[in-house]
Amino acid sequence: LGEFFARYLHGTEDPPLAELLASVGIEYHLRPAASLDDKGGKAAEPAPERPVIALGARLASDPAGARITQVLDGSAAQRAGLSAGDVIIALDGLKTGKADLERRLNTWPPDTRLGIHYFRRDELHETTLILQPAPVDTGYLRLDETASADTRTARNHWLHGRNPRSGATHR
Repeated sequence: LGEFFARYLHGTEDPPLAELLASVGIEYHLRPAASLDDKGGKAAEPAPERPVIALGARLASDPAGARITQVLDGSAAQRAGLSAGDVIIALDGLKTGKADLERRLNTWPPDTRLGIHYFRRDELHETTLILQPAPVDTGYLRLDETASADTRTARNHWLHGRNPRSGATHR
């Protein structure tokens, strides 16, 4: 396990989740997030007419607008120069807050350029946000009902904490 720990726990590589879960009859799927609050865990609703737009930042409500709590690497927010702590106050010249920012972003197609006004440490700034579709990074799992009997048995043992070789329970 030393190499596994070095690569996936102490390193920066993503473990091969799809392969590992498939060995016990569980399908691993990724899809775009449907909203800022979408934590995954279930299949997507029917696809919208156009891709969901992602700001690429976590937001919190603020009396002045929408406070950025985290900016995701490679996101539209990062490319626009936004940082954690910034408070977005206007989008395309209109006042905005956390509650309506996502809805308003999704009224435009990807690659649209929008002016965005924000405060950084009480100083007003303006930048251009280039909208991009939500990345395919939200996961959900599904049982593989077509898995072999041996794989289904291994899955049941794994999920219920039993070692199929010894019959011992591991909890």
